[in-house]
Amino acid sequence: MTKRIYLKDWLISRLFILWGLVLVLGFFLLYIMVFSHVSADLWYFFLLFSFFEGVFLLLDYVRFSRHYQKMTNFTNANVESLEYLLEELALTPSEKSLSQQLVEIQQEKRLLEEQQQQNRQELMDYYTLWVHQIKTSIAASDLLINELPSIPQKIQLQQEQVMIKGYTDFVLHYLRMETFHRDLVLEREELNDLVKASVKKYAPFFIYKHLELDLQDCQYQVITDKKWFAVILEQVLSNAVKYTAEGGRIAIYLRGDYLCIEDTGIGISEADQSRIFERGFSGKNGRMNYYSSGLGLYLAKQIADKLGITLTVDSIKKQGTTIKISLKQQEFMMH
Repeated sequence: MTKRIYLKDWLISRLFILWGLVLVLGFFLLYIMVFSHVSADLWYFFLLFSFFEGVFLLLDYVRFSRHYQKMTNFTNANVESLEYLLEELALTPSEKSLSQQLVEIQQEKRLLEEQQQQNRQELMDYYTLWVHQIKTSIAASDLLINELPSIPQKIQLQQEQVMIKGYTDFVLHYLRMETFHRDLVLEREELNDLVKASVKKYAPFFIYKHLELDLQDCQYQVITDKKWFAVILEQVLSNAVKYTAEGGRIAIYLRGDYLCIEDTGIGISEADQSRIFERGFSGKNGRMNYYSSGLGLYLAKQIADKLGITLTVDSIKKQGTTIKISLKQQEFMMH
């Protein structure tokens, strides 16, 4: 608040007193004009009234000027405690009472936020423990499955294992989004290595559904967190596998600064394309698929935004979908 604005507020707040002074002065002048004579007592009353009125306004202005200076000092000092600020700047008893109520409300709000943070942390700890316990069982199941002879059921079991791993990892990634920046390790990575690692994870799906994989050379270096980038790749690849019919084709290639994942699946309607990255949106395709939660691409988009990359979709209904991952970072979101 500038001093000019503060002075204006002070004048407005004292408007009643100033109007009283003007009315008394107007009455006195009118009296002189009508009667052409003013008694000594009336002069004495007028001068005394004007003197005390002026002294009151002067002292009041000095008090408010000091208050303004105190506000300026607090602002320049970047005082973080709202309670301290309210208590120090309150002038009148009513302001002090109001400031006390605001302080109590602020304290209750802080306690509530601390309780909510504690509840979130406890929930995070619980799910983290749950995920790690589930992964122990998954690892044991992997060993048992690997000992099975090469039969069709083995491929199916491996496929289900990949899905279970994906779901458990998804829970952990989703919860960790609130503390994304704490878990971020940025390094220069080879795109080829990142893509091949994700494709390898989904190999049982390609085998089981007899999908053709056209994996082209993706020579490109990207500064990213490989773990979070892998989440984006796996969510996009998971959708491509899920919605591509048996015997279909999935191509992964590089076009300029874009990594493209193209499938010959059922495609996405034009009406749904602008909403596929929204939270919980599964569209018409999702309603036909019992396992669709509408969270996979939402998570991928949130991570992409924080890594400074963009996701775009190009799809034709009943012909296929291409998801493009822009590798040219704009700006990392460190929160």
